Amino acid sequence: MALVRLIIAGHIVVDTVIRIEQSETLLGGPPCYAGLAAKSLGADVALVTRFGADFPEAYYLWLVRNQLRFGSGARSLTHPTTRFRIVLQGDGRTLFLAKRCENLGLEQITGLEADGAIVSPVAGEISMEFLEEVGRMFSIVYVDPQGFLRAFEEDGKCVLRQGSLESLAFAQILKVDEEEVYAYTGVRDMVEGLRLLAKRGPEIVIGTRSSEPVLLLHRQHMYEIPVKRVSKVVDTTGAGDIFAGGFMAEYVREGDVVWAACLAGVMASSGLDRVGLAKVPSRGMVTEEAEALYARVTELEL
Repeated sequence: MALVRLIIAGHIVVDTVIRIEQSETLLGGPPCYAGLAAKSLGADVALVTRFGADFPEAYYLWLVRNQLRFGSGARSLTHPTTRFRIVLQGDGRTLFLAKRCENLGLEQITGLEADGAIVSPVAGEISMEFLEEVGRMFSIVYVDPQGFLRAFEEDGKCVLRQGSLESLAFAQILKVDEEEVYAYTGVRDMVEGLRLLAKRGPEIVIGTRSSEPVLLLHRQHMYEIPVKRVSKVVDTTGAGDIFAGGFMAEYVREGDVVWAACLAGVMASSGLDRVGLAKVPSRGMVTEEAEALYARVTELEL
């Protein structure tokens, strides 16, 4: 099995997760969720991130023991670690930004070599200049635009704002949910929204729709990919990042976009009855179910 080298760019975060009257503090952020998912599929992963002096040493050592490598400049000398307060209510959640670390810098990616990159900001920490440089350096760039679309009210509450289509020119792969499609295009119809986004540059556009089948647009072909049925949802935090890590590790290795989406979808949904990084499954836990979903994929007429 060929070794896949990936970089994951975005802030590591410390989340305070509140459920009913209980709360717990958990390590999170795209570098952790996507990194562990990609690592579970055998990828070599380097994290391009920032965290402050307040970042617990135990978290750092745990990530290193799990073979996630930190790129240069990860420890900020001027800013605290990005922190969110996440209030869980039923199947939904409300995010509040409590603290924010500094932006990622171009010097953090100078000289890096990899087969692909996942760009996934959480609070606007990635500039267009940084994204453009990633697009120049790496042949396969996966963008989750959540942090490009977020705005934060006075109390830190996260809301979506209208998105600039500028960032899409630097993405080969774009993953969006229904609200993000609307923020970019003003269109509620998911199929039409994905087609509009594809015209702005991405070769592959993936649309997730909660418990509905995933839509995948690739070279004028639209696929409907079944999703794993989940009987109990406790926490969806990080599910999209697990999808990203699983998808990129498998797609870069195998080149089959539909299979990669099937495997990533099962990885993302398998642990929704758990909280935090315990959601990330191993390949052995998901392969059989992903193969069953792959056999049921249908192509839609456009």
